[in-house]
Amino acid sequence: MQDIITYIVVFLIIIIFTWIYYGKKDKSKIYSLGKKYYSYGSIDILIEKINSEIKNLIIKPSFKESHNPELNKIKIELIEPETNKTILQCELNDVIKLNITSSSYLVDFNSFRTFLKIKNHEKSYFRFVIYGNETKKLKSVILSLNKKWNVFVPDTGNYN
Repeated sequence: MQDIITYIVVFLIIIIFTWIYYGKKDKSKIYSLGKKYYSYGSIDILIEKINSEIKNLIIKPSFKESHNPELNKIKIELIEPETNKTILQCELNDVIKLNITSSSYLVDFNSFRTFLKIKNHEKSYFRFVIYGNETKKLKSVILSLNKKWNVFVPDTGNYN
């Protein structure tokens, strides 16, 4: 009888340690910030969080069949909040680390945040622009950073 009880206790200890080990692993979650539709395609902005820290911004362009995106042709527009005018437009590859997959662009959030600090633009608006053939371009929703350095879609205040 004691042998059965010891086997049960050992089995329970193994289950508890396995549960604790896998419960503390970093959990990655992906959230959508906004998707914008055009007649020739769409663009979706996602954030990838590990626990509560933002790791990557994921940009997913989707062109229709007649329009193929030119890879490495992604730009960022820095926008002044009060006037909604573009202050600066530069290629994203030149300023931060960018991983290109077959269907998306992964922007390292730490290097992107450093870029905004250098440009003294951390509290203003920005958006991503992807160029396709025939001068077609996809512009993302306007984004901003809050005081805790999280990305969000700001309220424009324009309604109907």
